[in-house]
Amino acid sequence: RLISVHCALVEYPAGNYCSHRVRSDFFHADMTHGECALMLEESNQAKYRARGLRALARSCTETSQGTIVKVRTNGGWRMSRRQLFIKALDCDADYRAAYWDLGVMLAVNETVRLKDGRVMDKKQLYLKALQGQQHAPADDIYKLASTLALDETITLSNGRAVGKRDLLLRVLRAEATHVRALVDLALLLTPGETVTLKDERVMNDKGLLIEALRCDAKSASAYFHLASRLVDGETVELTHEHADEAKVMNRSALYVKSLRWDPTDAKSYFFLAQSLSAGETVTLSDGRQMTEWHLYSEAMLRDRPADGGRLVYADNTVKVSDGRVMSKKQVLFEVLERDTGHASTYVSLGALLSDKETVMLNNRQVMNKQQLFLEALHRDPNHGYALFHLAQTLTDNAEVTLRDKRVMNKKSLYIEALRSSHMQNDARIYFHLALVLPGNETVRVTLRTGVTVELSPQRLYIEALRCDRAFSSAYSNLAMLLSIEEEVELSDGRVMSQRQLLIEAIHHDPSNAEAYVNLARTLSNPSDQVKLSDHHRVMDRVGLLTEALRHNKRNAEAYFQLAYRLSDSGTVRLGDGRELGKKELYLETLRCDMNHSMAYNNLALLLPRKATVTLPDGRVMNEQKLYLQALLCDSNNANAYYNLAWTLDDKTRTVWIPVRGRQFNKK
Repeated sequence: RLISVHCALVEYPAGNYCSHRVRSDFFHADMTHGECALMLEESNQAKYRARGLRALARSCTETSQGTIVKVRTNGGWRMSRRQLFIKALDCDADYRAAYWDLGVMLAVNETVRLKDGRVMDKKQLYLKALQGQQHAPADDIYKLASTLALDETITLSNGRAVGKRDLLLRVLRAEATHVRALVDLALLLTPGETVTLKDERVMNDKGLLIEALRCDAKSASAYFHLASRLVDGETVELTHEHADEAKVMNRSALYVKSLRWDPTDAKSYFFLAQSLSAGETVTLSDGRQMTEWHLYSEAMLRDRPADGGRLVYADNTVKVSDGRVMSKKQVLFEVLERDTGHASTYVSLGALLSDKETVMLNNRQVMNKQQLFLEALHRDPNHGYALFHLAQTLTDNAEVTLRDKRVMNKKSLYIEALRSSHMQNDARIYFHLALVLPGNETVRVTLRTGVTVELSPQRLYIEALRCDRAFSSAYSNLAMLLSIEEEVELSDGRVMSQRQLLIEAIHHDPSNAEAYVNLARTLSNPSDQVKLSDHHRVMDRVGLLTEALRHNKRNAEAYFQLAYRLSDSGTVRLGDGRELGKKELYLETLRCDMNHSMAYNNLALLLPRKATVTLPDGRVMNEQKLYLQALLCDSNNANAYYNLAWTLDDKTRTVWIPVRGRQFNKK
């Protein structure tokens, strides 16, 4: 048996394992090598078992229930990938590869408890994997470096404390052409500061970026950061390792190169516009002739909240080449005055308007938000951003007729937008498409490349997080698709439970009230607590719900959950100083959401017989009317039917339920 398993666990130099099926009299037919290794649970070959467990974990495929695999053993285990890696380390505590795999799964501030009681974060797992390696791979060292903040240090196994800069230099000693390390090291240097590389070359920040481009002429970030370090009139000489001669480039040419390899980067459009003189045009790699006005329009179209401070001044204005300080709208009007056929400008202008706002164009035509997006689609029927923003103007059941006679609803617009190559790395399109899909419905999208993909709501949220790892609402919404026991694997290899996703949502947006409420729901006992990753706050259920209300005073579900968990005579003090009892909390729920069925039902349960209560909108209701109102809000509220039955007596034997349109007796 040991020989058969050993043959199945042949490790190739790249670190991958053979995937052929093992056939032997000792094992079930068609078992993978990992499952075979698990059959050795009773043997003393712990290292073989550890490698089999890791091999099985790496071969797991994702399902709608998360990456859970059934392991055919006498114990009948049901394990996630994370649990398999932890089990592998239980078998072999020195198994470096398992430490790496487990580290990849964790978020920067997340920890994991191993079987021997050790609690380790991402940095510690990477550090343990590197321990004792004299010649660690450059990528492995880079992973550790990427977990450190600028002023953070970590102590190596030899007792030496090193920071991010030291580790990046060590990466370059292991692999002198490591492009990401060259770029990251350049960004750490201040003007005039230098570093000495392994081959004794002394380089400043520009030199490191030029070296990065010599190693990889397609690095958009290297072009962008090199351009941002040049002053007007300055040039640099670039030599790619496969080129015969050097190429001299100025700042504008570097931004053009950056856009060639990342055409969705708003910053490159903006700073390219800033580098042009009045009346100057530039030709992009795709052949488009652009003035500074066109470039500003493209930058606004692709702008994200995280980039907003870099694209405009604090007062939401831009200083253009002729010295004028202009608002975003003024810039866009200037574009339309010079070029009425530029579709992106109509989209950018529409995105600046509120729902009911209109704007008068230079031709005296008045348009609202939706009409501007339709005008953009008239100019370019496949404009992904126009399709996306047009969908945003529709209600869930509404439709819109395009100029080419296509009739589309919200979902079909999102799907059509997703077919655009520019939108396939935009987190928003995946997020909003997931919002309009009911239940477990999936959609098939045929991209313009001809590839067809099938996307479920869970897959869409995972794709949103692939595009934007800091998308708080995507973490929160993905969490609510899981049960408390389930886990899901993200595109970057992290495996997260419902609770971990909600903690991550709060980490990226500490004001996400919905995430606090949903996290509170995962705590089953009043004494249960959860540790947040920001400032290491430890909070119980009441703390999470009051924190939600601190960020959103009109969160009906937070009031409801506080009331639901409170004793009849208990009170809770909110962040604004108010001390409310159970009844007051249900009334606050209804003040925020007059259609909250269970709030009417639970409020009625608190009333004595024949008593009444005045609702926030002034209506006065008794117990029976509250149950009827609960059914008006939700005709399938079983609790309300049951409780309403007990309001009937010998005198009042039936009750008229408007939502059902007939009389009901107690039975």
